[in-house]
Amino acid sequence: MKILILAQSASNDDIEIITRSLPSQTEYVLLTGSNVTLEGLKIIKTTPHDSRSLVSRLKCWFGYRKDVLKWAKSAKNEHFDVIYANSNPPINSFLGLKLKKKFDAPVVYMNWDLYPQIIEETYPNFVIRTVCSFWHRLNSKNYPKIDQVITIGSVMSESINKPLKKKIDIDIVPIASDPEFLKPVAKEDNIFIKENGLEGKFIVLYSGKLGYGHNISAIIGAAELLRDNKDIVIVFIGKGPRCEEVNKAIQKGAENVRMYPFQPEEMFKYSMACGDVGIVSQEEKLAHLFLPSKTYSMMSCGMPVIGMCSDHDDLRKLLESGSGIAVPNATPEKIAEAVVDLYNNKEKRTEMGAKARNIIESEYSEEAVALKYRAVFDKVTGGGNK
Repeated sequence: MKILILAQSASNDDIEIITRSLPSQTEYVLLTGSNVTLEGLKIIKTTPHDSRSLVSRLKCWFGYRKDVLKWAKSAKNEHFDVIYANSNPPINSFLGLKLKKKFDAPVVYMNWDLYPQIIEETYPNFVIRTVCSFWHRLNSKNYPKIDQVITIGSVMSESINKPLKKKIDIDIVPIASDPEFLKPVAKEDNIFIKENGLEGKFIVLYSGKLGYGHNISAIIGAAELLRDNKDIVIVFIGKGPRCEEVNKAIQKGAENVRMYPFQPEEMFKYSMACGDVGIVSQEEKLAHLFLPSKTYSMMSCGMPVIGMCSDHDDLRKLLESGSGIAVPNATPEKIAEAVVDLYNNKEKRTEMGAKARNIIESEYSEEAVALKYRAVFDKVTGGGNK
């Protein structure tokens, strides 16, 4: 079996979950702009992903398109049994169909990020609305031609189907976590805590991208409300345009806020496990369009998660399973209240953390998610990948 993978932005973990779902003798050709280092792949380097702005995103997407079509033109004698494309870039839904015709192979499209919905909600002006209206019409035309669309949550599935003229079948394949790598680490054994002087603190951890779709200001507002409790500290680890808000708060004297860059690989499992409580954030108007991936990492480390969500999204559904506290329509007051609740109630905190860990092991482990991918590939190939 031979599979073509279109993924301008992808990590080793993203690709490895695909390879784990297929037989060991499967051949892979990956077109990517990321530094994927897995062995056994034929990697075609392309324009890298550039997320600095909408303009930079558009430029890199069309650079990727040019690279893919140039490669496809030269791949005259290639044969593929299936094409797998992710939504980074979202034009992969169109590219996948173009290559489906060329290689006569079924297409599986993983819709991680819902476009044009994200653009519509982020840039509400007439020109954007006009472009996105056209984009929706293209999706209505093209999505039914894709052999299988998949996404990571049931609410996201609803959001994909809502603007389509004809509803399509969408399978749910969640984000995978590795509970053998990401697991609870006792504070006295946690190198990250020791190296950063966080001993004796009740740590509320935010880890990941600090982008425009994340309500960082509400978390900073909660930190201000909690400033008199010297035990509680809000720890941010990551990067993004909203890091500036965190740094400004620190400069103005927020002693209970810390900011750290993304950690090197050897420190990651310690930094990810440093929290007593995790916190993940979404802007309410975007909450039905994605699910913060670090939620799964925090749950794998056995910590309850405070999720800033909406009344109806996948994050809220996940946390209401007992693994954390969902905070719809989040305000600094509501976030601070959730933090204090878990700070004061160790038994509740321990119970939720154990539940979170169990959910990851049973439903979101790499093994469990690989089986879901395997079912999708069997579905589109008629079981030909067995």
